[in-house]
Amino acid sequence: MNNFILFHKGIIPNHLKYCIRQILQTQTNFKVYLLTDQRVIIDGVEVIDINDYNVELDQLSYYKNDRDPLWRTSFERFFYIDKFITKNNLSNVIHFDNDIVIYGDVSEIIDILEREVDEIAITPHKETELVCGFMYIKHSTTLKLLCNYLFELAKVGEAELQRQLNSMPHEMRLLGHIQSITDNYITSLPVTPYGPGNNLFDKFNMVFDPSTYGQYFGNNNTIKPQDTDRLADRFIGTKTIPLFEKVPSLHLPQEDKNIPIFNLHIHNKHLNLFIYND
Repeated sequence: MNNFILFHKGIIPNHLKYCIRQILQTQTNFKVYLLTDQRVIIDGVEVIDINDYNVELDQLSYYKNDRDPLWRTSFERFFYIDKFITKNNLSNVIHFDNDIVIYGDVSEIIDILEREVDEIAITPHKETELVCGFMYIKHSTTLKLLCNYLFELAKVGEAELQRQLNSMPHEMRLLGHIQSITDNYITSLPVTPYGPGNNLFDKFNMVFDPSTYGQYFGNNNTIKPQDTDRLADRFIGTKTIPLFEKVPSLHLPQEDKNIPIFNLHIHNKHLNLFIYND
C-alpha cells in the first residue's frame, strides 16, 4: 500500500482540501494521513494529532520566532513524519507540500521507486535546493538520518548557516546541502528530461514538478527572468513548452512529443483550477 502523509499546523486551508480531493480521485491501493494540530474530520483521511508525538525541537531556535511560521513548520514536519512512520512501521510513503495537485497514480510507478531509490527521492528545485513537490520515503527508518542532519544543522543557527551555505538556510537549502554531503541517500527525481534526475527519466518517461510548472500555469504562462537559476525554468520556452489540457504535460518541439507532468505545485493556492471535475 502507498501511504500519503500530509502535514499542516493551524486552521486547515481550502487548498489543502483540494489537494486531498485530487489524491482520492487519482490513486489506487493507498491510504491518506493528515498530521495536524487541528481537530478535524475529512472524508477518506485518517487525521493524526501531532500533539501525541514527542518531537524534541524546543531547544532549537531555528526560525522559531520568525514572523513567517512557514520556515519553522517546513523544517519540523520531517521530525513528526519520522515519528509517525516509525511508530506505524510504514513504507512506501509519499509526502508533498499542501499546494500540490497530483495527476499520476503512484501505484503505476511504485515498482520503479522501490527499485531505483535507496532511501529518499525528492524533486530538485535548484542545483543546491530540493523542494517537496514530490517526496518518496522508502522505509520506516529512512528519515532518521535526515532528521539527525537537520537537527545538527539547525543547532548552528540561521546566521552562521547563511554564512556557511551562502544562502538563506531554509529547509530547501538544508535538504540540498544534505544531499551534497551524503552518498546516494537522497535521489533526485527528474524535473526535466535533462539535468539532475535524468538517469531516471527514461524509467518514468515523465517529469515531476518541484515548483516551476505550477507557477508557470498559475501565473499566466510566464516565468520571471530572475528565476532561471531554477532547473525547470531553464527549459520553458526553449527546449520544452508546458501544456495543460485537463492534465499537464511538456511538449518537446524537436522530438514532437508530449511528456506527462506527474504533479503540479500551485504556489498561488488556486488548486481548484487544476483538479479533475469529473
